[in-house]
Amino acid sequence: MACRCNDIAGCKADIEDLKTAKGYLTELITLDTQVEQGLTAIVGYSQSAFTTKNLDLLEGNEKKVNDQVTSTLSNILTRIETEITTLETQSLVELEREDKQTHQEEKKNEA
Repeated sequence: MACRCNDIAGCKADIEDLKTAKGYLTELITLDTQVEQGLTAIVGYSQSAFTTKNLDLLEGNEKKVNDQVTSTLSNILTRIETEITTLETQSLVELEREDKQTHQEEKKNEA
C-alpha cells in the first residue's frame, strides 16, 4: 500500500475549492433573489404608471425563467454540499486511515 499524503492533500484542496464554489453560488442565489425583488417592484411601478397589452405575459415569462434559474441554482448548491460532505466524511477519512496504516507499516519495517 502506498502513502496517501498526496491524495489527502488533493482531497483537502478539492474540499476547499467546493467550499469556495459554494460561497460564490450562495452569493449568486442572494443576487438572484434581489433581482427578482427588483423586477417585482418594477412591475408594480409599471402597472401604476402605464399599461401594456402584454404586461401579464411578460411578468409570467419572467417568473417562469426565474423559477428555472432558482431551481437550477438550488440543485447545484445541494450537489456541492453533498459532495463536500461525502469528501469530508468518507473519502478523506478513508484516505487518512489508509495513510496512517501505511506509515505504521513503514515504521514497523524500519525497525
